[in-house]
Amino acid sequence: MRKRRAEEPLPSADRWLLSWSDFVTLLLALFAAMYAGASVDLAKAKLVAQSVGTALGSAGPGKGEQGRATPSSSAAGATPGSASATIQDAAVNEDNNERTRELVAALKGAMSGITGSDRVRIVHEAAGVGIDIDATLLFATADARLAPQAEAALSALSGVLATCSCSITVEGHTDGLPIHTPHFGSNWELSAMRAAMVARRLSEQGIGNDRLSAVGRGDTRPLASNDTPAGRASNRRVHLIVTLATAVH
Repeated sequence: MRKRRAEEPLPSADRWLLSWSDFVTLLLALFAAMYAGASVDLAKAKLVAQSVGTALGSAGPGKGEQGRATPSSSAAGATPGSASATIQDAAVNEDNNERTRELVAALKGAMSGITGSDRVRIVHEAAGVGIDIDATLLFATADARLAPQAEAALSALSGVLATCSCSITVEGHTDGLPIHTPHFGSNWELSAMRAAMVARRLSEQGIGNDRLSAVGRGDTRPLASNDTPAGRASNRRVHLIVTLATAVH
């Protein structure tokens, strides 16, 4: 009999470990790749999604997750820019309101002690500051020439108004009784001339012409009924609308 060659080795029983180690290595590599793909920066992903949604007009309700409004995008429809503008507008409005209150206080202080100050009403209005002056303090009946007692009142008011950044509209108002004199054919002419005379006097007292305007309202904007003497007296007046220049921030 022939003898088996001693140099021929028997097949190893551990060769399967090589294949197993290769398989495990590939599996680990697969898991590592999957993890890397899943660990995306969520904040950046949301930012990209919002930008894409804005560019495409944003999906409407019922179109999946992208159609749902997020708190940051749906809060009053605000964007960082619009929110900043809203805050700035609120600050400007508050500043203007404070300046208006200060102007009202200054005008009332200037009028204190002036003869006829009880016939001048100074209030904070939506347009700014409103100054109502009873016609009896400024003019004689059916006349547009300033009366002597008007000088002190207008000087006190113009002393404050000349120092502030504002525009002034002077409105003349009459009662509802018809008028026809050699100088005035109707209440339109009378109210317009009275407004012009007050504006002229304010200009002479230091308020620039470019800040002044005069308007005749006739009897179109009464404060009270023209059916009673008291109501007609309330309607005969000169009204000043003082509008402060908007503060810039």
